[in-house]
Parts: sequence; structure tokens; C-alpha cells
Amino acid sequence: MKLFYTLLAVMASSFYLKAQTLKAEYQIVQDISANVDGKGDRKITALESVGFLYRKDSRYIYFQKPSYLDQYPSGKIVENVGTNHNYSINLFMDTVQRLNYKDMDSLIKRYRPDMTGKGGIDFNYIQNFEADFYTWEMHNETKEIQGLKCQKASLTVRGIPQWLVWFTAQVPMQAGIDNIIGIPGLIVEAESIPLKTRYSLIKYTAGLPIADEIFWPAEFKQPFEKMRDLKKSNNTSAEKTKLQKLAELTNQ
Repeated sequence: MKLFYTLLAVMASSFYLKAQTLKAEYQIVQDISANVDGKGDRKITALESVGFLYRKDSRYIYFQKPSYLDQYPSGKIVENVGTNHNYSINLFMDTVQRLNYKDMDSLIKRYRPDMTGKGGIDFNYIQNFEADFYTWEMHNETKEIQGLKCQKASLTVRGIPQWLVWFTAQVPMQAGIDNIIGIPGLIVEAESIPLKTRYSLIKYTAGLPIADEIFWPAEFKQPFEKMRDLKKSNNTSAEKTKLQKLAELTNQ
């Protein structure tokens, strides 16, 4: 897909070092699979969404708007996957999903869990974090994507692969899509491995005004639950409360 950008590539690096605001939009596709007659996973469908990333100085906020709500008004997918066997999955039906805010100066993270069904939720999480909590592996592999030179990076947490991303250092950043922290550039392509979800940058602009209100959406007017601080020392800890486990599952 063609990338629309505000300046020529030869000027991008020096410009974005000075730019303090950025707006980016992403196409998101999540594969839904099920085991068919015990013969392995088969892709049933793909759920599409559009993601929005905003940066103003040290503050970042990301959220998604699903494109599938009208396609599945019941809030679930039901599919025949074998003899006398149906596969059923409940869907996230909120109009705003994956809502995730990070302040890289105060090291505060706010996010809202996604819940299945139409009832919605009325709470959020708030959490302090260390800027280097996630240990990204920076690979030597590079490639050009949509006219941008990109580098490969990956994240594994407690031995489980989580993210594979391609980012461009031409657009310096400290945070990115979803719950990503610590990638030093704009993410151009990404894959959330546990969620079988792919992200592709559609367009971005930098240096334009962004209202402060975008970083305090209506959803954040609901109460916040305080979570344990994210520290590098507990990145491998297996001891978690029920609330912490729910928060991690909804914020993968």
C-alpha cells in the first residue's frame, strides 16, 4: 500500500529529530483459526481494524477501531470445523479497542482491557514502568518498506515469542502501537505472534498540532486499578495476582 508522507526521504531524518508530534494510521488483520477434525489449525476468517497512534512530546496514545462489528452483530463467530463439531469464539465488540497510553517522561502507563460481548467495561489500569522493561533483540536484517529503510526487531517474554517488528530510525520514537515500549523508531510493519495479528502502516504525518484532549479519551473517565510496577527484575516472575494475569492477557 502506498505510504503518504510529509517530506522527501532525504530530509526525513533531520526533520523528525525536531518534530514533537506525530499521527500514524495502521491497517490491522487478525487471523482466526481452529483445529479441524483433529488435523491441525485452519484459518476460519480474518478480522480487520484500523489503528491510530498519536505522539506529542513524550506522550503516546494508541487505539483501534474494529471494522467487523456490523459483520458479526451477535458478537461471536460460529463455524462448522468438522463432523458434528462447531467452533465458537466471542468477539471484542467495543468501538474503541486496545486503548493504551504511555508517558515516557513520567513512566506512567494507562490502558483499558478489551472484553467480549456488548456489555462493555467501566474500569482501566494504571501502571508505572521502567523504560527498558522489555528487552528487544535488534537484528542486523534491514529492508526497504514503502520507501523507508527499516530494521528488524523481536521480543520474547518468559521464553514466549511476542512481537516481530520492522521499524524505521528515520522517524525517532520511544513507544509505538499497542503496548510496545522501547523501539527507537516508527513501526512500519509488525506481527503480534500470540494474537496472530499483523499491522501495516498506512500513512503518517509529523509536526502538526495535536490537541491535549486526545491523550485523555472519554474511556479514561472511568476508574483506574493500580497495577504492580513493571520492572526489569520482575519481567520473568511467575508469581502474579489474578488481576495482573487479566491485565497481561488483555494487553498482550
